[in-house]
Amino acid sequence: AMVVAVLLLCAAGLTAAVFQHEVASQTASCAMGLADKIVTALGLEELWPAVFMITANCAEAAAYRLLGLPYEVWSGLLFAGLAALGLVVLGKR
Repeated sequence: AMVVAVLLLCAAGLTAAVFQHEVASQTASCAMGLADKIVTALGLEELWPAVFMITANCAEAAAYRLLGLPYEVWSGLLFAGLAALGLVVLGKR
């Protein structure tokens, strides 16, 4: 049951990464999305600023890259890797 929950969370994370890459990063608007509203409503920026503090505007954030890939691609790769690991664990049961 735990592996299935992890796989579902990985699918949700991968979906969010694809949405960020294909839709959100292409818009010129800096309107708050659902994730931004949740982080703000829960006060996570104040509770854990090293993780949730906003440090760039929309134009700057699109330029952030690590080894040539945008951060949302790295996020998607991480979720895909975790899902693959979950499938391996599920296959061994």
